[in-house]
Amino acid sequence: MKKSCSNFLLTSLKVGMPVFAVACFAITVPVNAAEKAPAQLSIQKEVNARSKEFQEILKDLADVEGMAKVDEGKEINFAEAFAKLKAIKAKLDTKLVELKGDREAILYYDGVVKRFNDDHAAFGALAAEAKFQQAKKLYESAAKAGVSSASAEKALEAKELAEDACYTYYVNPLDSKAVRDPEWRDKKITVRNQDFAVRVAQLKAACEKITKAYEFRVQTDTAAVDPNYANRMDKISKLYARANNLYRDSQYTQARDLCEQIFIEDPTNAKAIALLDKIYKKLYFYSELRAYNEILRSDAETIWLWSNAVPASGNRAANDVKREVKDPLMEKLSSWKISVAFADYSIKDAITMIREKSQEVDPRKLGVNFLERGIAGTDTENVAITLELDNVPISVVLNYLCKKAGISWKTSEAFVLYGHGISDYESTEIPMRNSVYHTITSANEEEEEGEGGEEEGGWGARGIDSIEKTITTGGGKKRGAVSDKKLRAFFVERGIPFDDRSSVIYNPKTHKLAVTNTRENLQKLELLVREIDVETPLVLIESKILEITVNDEEELGFDWTATYTNDKNSAYNFSFGSPLRSVAPSAVNAVEGIVNDKLINNLNIIPNMNLNGGHQLNFYLTVSAVDRTDRLEQLSTPKVVVKNGDTAVIKMVKSMYFPDSWEAPDTEIDDGDVAMETSYPEFGEPDEVGIQFTVTPTVSSNKYTVQLDLEPSITDLTGWTDYSYDMVIRRNPLEDEDINTDNEDGTAPILPATVVSTDLFRVNIKMPEISKRELITKLKCFDAQTMMVGGMVLDKQVNMEDRYPILGDLPIVGRLFTKAANTSSRSNLLISVSPRLISGDGVPINARPDNGIPDFRFRK
Repeated sequence: MKKSCSNFLLTSLKVGMPVFAVACFAITVPVNAAEKAPAQLSIQKEVNARSKEFQEILKDLADVEGMAKVDEGKEINFAEAFAKLKAIKAKLDTKLVELKGDREAILYYDGVVKRFNDDHAAFGALAAEAKFQQAKKLYESAAKAGVSSASAEKALEAKELAEDACYTYYVNPLDSKAVRDPEWRDKKITVRNQDFAVRVAQLKAACEKITKAYEFRVQTDTAAVDPNYANRMDKISKLYARANNLYRDSQYTQARDLCEQIFIEDPTNAKAIALLDKIYKKLYFYSELRAYNEILRSDAETIWLWSNAVPASGNRAANDVKREVKDPLMEKLSSWKISVAFADYSIKDAITMIREKSQEVDPRKLGVNFLERGIAGTDTENVAITLELDNVPISVVLNYLCKKAGISWKTSEAFVLYGHGISDYESTEIPMRNSVYHTITSANEEEEEGEGGEEEGGWGARGIDSIEKTITTGGGKKRGAVSDKKLRAFFVERGIPFDDRSSVIYNPKTHKLAVTNTRENLQKLELLVREIDVETPLVLIESKILEITVNDEEELGFDWTATYTNDKNSAYNFSFGSPLRSVAPSAVNAVEGIVNDKLINNLNIIPNMNLNGGHQLNFYLTVSAVDRTDRLEQLSTPKVVVKNGDTAVIKMVKSMYFPDSWEAPDTEIDDGDVAMETSYPEFGEPDEVGIQFTVTPTVSSNKYTVQLDLEPSITDLTGWTDYSYDMVIRRNPLEDEDINTDNEDGTAPILPATVVSTDLFRVNIKMPEISKRELITKLKCFDAQTMMVGGMVLDKQVNMEDRYPILGDLPIVGRLFTKAANTSSRSNLLISVSPRLISGDGVPINARPDNGIPDFRFRK
């Protein structure tokens, strides 16, 4: 019996039946004892007897096994279960000591231990699975959180929990020595199922990826690689905010500069790149506007400004060159101004004061050196000089001083020499044109050969203005060298004395006057030559003649016509035409165009209307509708260069021949034959059709104003007047004085039937219609200024309304029997003129002011 029970337990353990199933089988044996064989009953009794000894332990195992059965949503209390298993283990150890020597009890004990081990392993697997699922949840949470310190901590915790689950699954958790022994764990893994170990390894590898990713991120973090990254990003953020504000305020160039500073810190900053793209688009837009404004400004300058190839002569660089200084010391004496007050001063004391004053006004503080020249028998020490002058050149002071002292002075290379026996005569050369020289000599010849032979006639009465007029008209003969007598007489008459020591000679090759005279007289002579040696400027005259013609025409009319035909008797045939007028053809001819103003032309409304057979009546309708506007602009800009006082004529014309008259037709009749010579035109001189501009400028003495005598005229061919008429010629007429050959009312003559035949000839006679618009005026304007000198406006209005009697007066329907037309023609002629003073080489005399130029400067 004992042997059979032992064999049964061993067999149950070998087949791997769960311990709690064996226990249930053992416990339920008494319930089925009545149905079992007698041998099995004896074994069951023995088992029941042994089970009483382990009743408490089996009850504890049953309680532990019952803890595995929990409701859904609840967790197993593994701590309590393992605590009970640990207590059961202690009881089994105590029971093993009590069963010492009892072989059959030990066999039963082994079965109970097997059940305990199976329960312990089952709870270990459940606990390991629970830990694994918890670790998996931690991993999933870490994976969702991304790469961060929190996810790394969760992944590390999940890894440790999975490792603990592996130990719990494969190692007895009640044995503290083997809980964390890797060798024992690996040994258990090789013996038991390895699926759980593979799952744990995969989860640990996934957790390690998260931790390694976090470690890599920490190692490659911007703060670790670039410690100044935070400060740089803060700087970039501030620069971007400033640039964005400047962009909103339309300060695009400053915003662009800030974006470029951002690129220095971060060349790939996306926000700065986007902002810079918008800035450049705005700059491009405004640059296009600026370019368009520059084009407008250039066009305005082209219209309003003269095209000056070179600057005005007053601004030319050649005239800016200083004239050659022949005597530097004399130049200083003439330019340095001092104030002196002499009270009974001697010559030496006065010269000393002048020298001290010259040092004060000299920028280099060197002053002027003086040297006295003494002659035996002369004494200037006893001369007392009293003189007071304020802000005058040093040369003037020396002149007055030397006159009072009865001495002379002159300049040398490095000093001023004063004293007795010094000649104050100097020689110099003064430029003068040949034309001025010839004018002077010619004028003197006229004086000698002039009317009355008066000695004081000629230049003395004519003065400088007469000289200028003579120079302008170009009188006098060209010749080579002349004696100084005529030149001397000319200058003496104008207050410049010439004594025996003075001379004047003109050299036509060098165009200079060689003059010897005192310093004071030389200055007067040079001023006089400058006054008379003035080149008379030319005048460039530009005129703009603008003619604008605008024609407007509106016409709407209805023309009704009717025809009646009688096939039996043609004497009753008639036609009814339209009595209404039309203005369209005249308007069309005005613009030299061919326009069809018929919207509907001869529409047969009732065609072939037969009345009682052989009678036909037709009604036709013509609708005239015109609405037309045309504009014609003609601009003429004649230019001419003319001398002062001369008359210039510009012609932009066509020479056209028009008949002056028509020769009457000549008719000869001989024996019934008629020979006729038609009328023909007779032509004279050609007529000029177009624009003719006549101007005579007179330049004032100040060379800033110009007087203009203007005579612009415009001649046009506007049309032809038809004077044609019909001529009736009779062949073989009866010689009867009573024949009526001419009616007083102008109708055709009624000839008797005895006349063989009559011929009708058309005599064509046309005369031109020529319009001429002319303006004659005098005006004075400034140089380079534009003046509007005249305007002619011609406005012509034509209104016409024709209607059929009675029918045209009907309400509403009457418009169909009415023709209305309105025609207007407006012509405006504007003439402006601009004079410009230029020199012989085409250079403007005066700089042109910028009047009338629009300001196209760029404004934001």
